[in-house]
Amino acid sequence: MLPGVQIQIISNDSQCDYRYAPVIGLLLLKDIDLLLGPFCTFCLAAVARYNRYYLYQKPIITSGAAANLEDKEEYYNLIRVGPMNFDIENMLLAIFQRYNWLPRQQQNLLIIYVPDDETQLHKQRDETRVTFSRLLRTTIENRFSHQHRYILRVKPYSATNKHFQSEVFRCMREEVRLVVLCADPDTVREIMIKAHELGFINGEYVFFNIDLFSSERLTSRPWYRKTDSNERNAAASVAYRALMTITLRKPNSTEYRDFSDKVKAAAKQNYSFEYPEEEVNSFVGAFHDAVLLYALAINDTLATHGLAGISNGSLITSRMKSRTFKGITGTVSINANGDRNADYSLLDMDKNTKNFTVVAHYYGNTKRYELVSGKVIDWFSKDNLPPPDVPKCGFDNSRCKK
Repeated sequence: MLPGVQIQIISNDSQCDYRYAPVIGLLLLKDIDLLLGPFCTFCLAAVARYNRYYLYQKPIITSGAAANLEDKEEYYNLIRVGPMNFDIENMLLAIFQRYNWLPRQQQNLLIIYVPDDETQLHKQRDETRVTFSRLLRTTIENRFSHQHRYILRVKPYSATNKHFQSEVFRCMREEVRLVVLCADPDTVREIMIKAHELGFINGEYVFFNIDLFSSERLTSRPWYRKTDSNERNAAASVAYRALMTITLRKPNSTEYRDFSDKVKAAAKQNYSFEYPEEEVNSFVGAFHDAVLLYALAINDTLATHGLAGISNGSLITSRMKSRTFKGITGTVSINANGDRNADYSLLDMDKNTKNFTVVAHYYGNTKRYELVSGKVIDWFSKDNLPPPDVPKCGFDNSRCKK
């Protein structure tokens, strides 16, 4: 990719600590042409802020950054190639439009999340997922607040707090039909089982679960737990017919499978790390594509400015924006702000196999929502049609005479 250019790699560990990362970042930024990483959101935010004010102004590329880092005046020369551009609210709006859930007047939309004090219990187990869930909820709140047709109902849910539970289901009964879940898989499962017990799995409600981290093996049967009872697994399998999962569009090319095999082999040989999934996740592939993007920008700069242009971080960064190319993760589209236009998939449960399969895709570059040919969504109703966003008689029966 870079004939005649020598590459020297310097690596260090930020320890995913926002207090430590800027020290490492500042030491590196002084002597390098590109900073690849860090992945962790708060570490990256701290380093990118210093990048401008300490006058190094080198390009920073990451596949992480699960937060609102769109302001590139603050997060200077930052390029995000990972699938974390939080276009999920646009996918939700595209789905709502497709199934006539765009109200003429204001409508309620319920967002359920895990309260902060409980997320701390899971933080050691999966800090990335916990941080992501919190930031995702905040992002959807902020962006849907500008959609004046929607009134957000944001409710915490706790497996141990009965008040939280009763308030969530009161809101579902009296105010909403569309529910977005920003929680870990186990909490989502508990909510769905409880919804089944209380009679909400009746074809009148649609639940959207946002899960960008689970492997394909885990997302295929998210309702099942080997350690749980047959009765609860059976209840969960029924409840999940009312739920659809939004996940990252996973690469399925031969090239990506070969890439995954090479990464797993290197991880095992060099770090004694065994991947639990069949394929490495999209964030790993995105770092590979980050290097491709940088190489393309370097070649363009060499052609117009010669070797002197390589040290101009702002020039290199500008060459990476508004660019589309074929990467190992598929088509990579970087917008004018330096963020990747992420693609997502919608998964629905096949009522016969009880496995979740892809039924639609959302393409971030074109903002298109497309059904997969031959796939039919199970709406858990007699006519198998999407339910109305407001009950026929209204939430308080005021639309019906009898």
